Amino acid sequence: MKKIILLMSFIVLTTIAHAFNYGSITVYQDGEWSAPFYIKTSVVYNESRKTITFSNNKWGKMVLKITSSKRQGDMEYHMCKDINTNKYYIVTITEENNIPYISLSPSKDVIYLFGF
Repeated sequence: MKKIILLMSFIVLTTIAHAFNYGSITVYQDGEWSAPFYIKTSVVYNESRKTITFSNNKWGKMVLKITSSKRQGDMEYHMCKDINTNKYYIVTITEENNIPYISLSPSKDVIYLFGF
């Protein structure tokens, strides 16, 4: 009985959290896109906890709590707050050809685009 409950819990948890691994980050700042710099970054979108977690070896881990969301066409917009600094970010998620594209924006002038 315990094995069945554990298996059912595992199935539920895996269907509401999405993990993505990216190999590069491109930065938009001052009206221009930078050349990509290569750093492995893990992004976990947990729908049940309403969190998005970014982590890599250079900057560590940042957990964002989703405060509001909206969908416009095939784009998801999430207004988020860093649980440690209380700074706000906008995270966009879209999918093209079954490939998820995620961007992180701390202000209207800066965008971090995660790529492969």
